Amino acid sequence: MNGVTTVTYRYNINGENSQMLRAARGIRQRDPISPYLFVIVMEYMSRLLHQMQLDPDFHHHSRCKKLGLTHLTFADDVLLFARGDTTSVQKMKHTLHCFSDSAGLSVNPMKCYVYMGAMEEGARQQIMEIIGFREGTLPFRYLGVPLTCKRLSAAHYLPLIEKILQRLQHWSTRFLSKAGRIQLVQSVSFAIANYWLQCLPLSKCVIQKIQTAYRIFVWTRGTTPSRKSPVAWKKICKPRAKRGYNVIDVEGWNKITMMKLLWDLKMKSDCLWVRWIHSYFIKGQDLLHVEIPTSASWVYKGVLNTRAHIVVIQEQWDRSLLAKKFHMSKM
Repeated sequence: MNGVTTVTYRYNINGENSQMLRAARGIRQRDPISPYLFVIVMEYMSRLLHQMQLDPDFHHHSRCKKLGLTHLTFADDVLLFARGDTTSVQKMKHTLHCFSDSAGLSVNPMKCYVYMGAMEEGARQQIMEIIGFREGTLPFRYLGVPLTCKRLSAAHYLPLIEKILQRLQHWSTRFLSKAGRIQLVQSVSFAIANYWLQCLPLSKCVIQKIQTAYRIFVWTRGTTPSRKSPVAWKKICKPRAKRGYNVIDVEGWNKITMMKLLWDLKMKSDCLWVRWIHSYFIKGQDLLHVEIPTSASWVYKGVLNTRAHIVVIQEQWDRSLLAKKFHMSKM
């Protein structure tokens, strides 16, 4: 802690270094070393949770026992998993208290939620009294996308569609030519939707809304339809060699991203989510011929449904397996 509390800075002004200035409050936010310190602290919490699962009184979640999974951490977002019994919850709360006492970081109950499923009301109340968190409801947003065990409805994609419309309705887009509007759809607006496309299999209704927003913006500069499009959108998405505008087709790109996840299931055995799916669903079977279990999540089912499209690009698929690299642009 001596290196953390005795912080000094030196500024380079016009090529000359200033004198050493001491930070009276220690390391401040956005200091270059702050992320590394945070990773070290979270590593300590991970080790405490790994020690906790060695306690025979602690019980894993039914879908986490095979991999010994107790938590997922990304930046300052932490997901904790345990069976819904009072003993396991008490063990987890005790571990969090030990972490707080050692690191000086306290859990904020106002920013934490507990999610429970298939439990009686009495057991729910007992757990909420022990953990001290509010009960949350699915879906909830994690890393920018909603998480739920059921298929997302069109209403859950409203944040994505609204974000795209806000970018298209910006005042600066009114002065763009048609070529500039097409370039905006290709770059900025598509980048907003691309993250969702690589995580979730979007429904046809959502894809149609996104493409409709793009089509109206290209031809009218706005977001409300005022006239019929002179050219079909499928022709707009064709490459320039075929007299198109080379705009990426959202529906086709979503199929390719799901195929990329299928390729990851086949080749990336070191990823945690790949190991989890192989442990609970594939179980040593051939990925391209394994049956889709009824208990699987809707995302996993959407990934496996892309196997029907491999026949069309069988040569590129086999080539990606031999090269051990998936080229999305070549599919």
